[in-house]
Amino acid sequence: MEQNESVKKLEVGKDYTCVHDNNFIVIDRTEGILNRGFYGNNFEHDLFCSIPNEWREATEEEVIEAFRKHLVHRYGEDWETMKIEERHPDSSSGINNGSWEVEIVRASDGWNVWNKNGLLYCDGIWVERLEEEPKIHIKEAIKENTVIHCETIGEANRILKMAIELGYTWNSGRGYKGDYKWDNNESRTCYYLLDGTYSNYSYFKIVNYTIIPSTQVADFEEKKSTDWTPAPEDIEAMNKKASETQIGGSHYSDMAIQPIEFIHKNGLSFIQGNVIKYVCRYKSKGGIEDLNKAKHCIDLLIEFEEE
Repeated sequence: MEQNESVKKLEVGKDYTCVHDNNFIVIDRTEGILNRGFYGNNFEHDLFCSIPNEWREATEEEVIEAFRKHLVHRYGEDWETMKIEERHPDSSSGINNGSWEVEIVRASDGWNVWNKNGLLYCDGIWVERLEEEPKIHIKEAIKENTVIHCETIGEANRILKMAIELGYTWNSGRGYKGDYKWDNNESRTCYYLLDGTYSNYSYFKIVNYTIIPSTQVADFEEKKSTDWTPAPEDIEAMNKKASETQIGGSHYSDMAIQPIEFIHKNGLSFIQGNVIKYVCRYKSKGGIEDLNKAKHCIDLLIEFEEE
């Protein structure tokens, strides 16, 4: 059959291209009059495909090319690697683990489209793209009442390596390298880098801290190539000892004994340390609000002791 020669009979399950306009492609033809397929970059569910002499058999290459054009139109250029919102109803496989082979293939149930993270299309149904929040620089997560939640030890390693580069340490002055404090809370570990402390996700939820998933924090190189370069004060801070540096104000460094030194030398817990910190700084920083924070931490201590 010549490439543009129309067929004498339309068959179920086959793919067809309109002889008058190659922009029309019907895929997986059914018995009904209305069929799904492509018109240009768009995917349609109501293409009329019932008169044989208006259609010719589409080649596999034509169908694949039509899918590719629509995939870019629907999802964007990164459709092969994007994450998806939920598993396709015709799939029992896991999603968003980057383990699948990218393919546009005719299977026993018709055309299927897979990307690295799962099944995108089957039987007329497309999955939705997972819209991820834009990533931030780690500096945006190192601030008052803000912690970074790491669900894996790999993520903990990545986050603390960047903190090291910025000159941050544990509140004891000891470096983060090789000391992730992971075993205590494991997948619920949250790092309060501004204070050089850590605790359980549940605690930071109770005290209403902002909890940023580590996956939302970009690698240094990723952000450096776009919109961030170290400021002079950051470079200067990296050359100072941690005990000589305060990030954000001087309400601690002006004290004869900094709260962090007292907390460390007396082996106080995170919550106990917060009580000391808020009481010491309330006149020079938060006023009554800091006293209420200290009171709240004491109430939490009482609650935990009574349990």
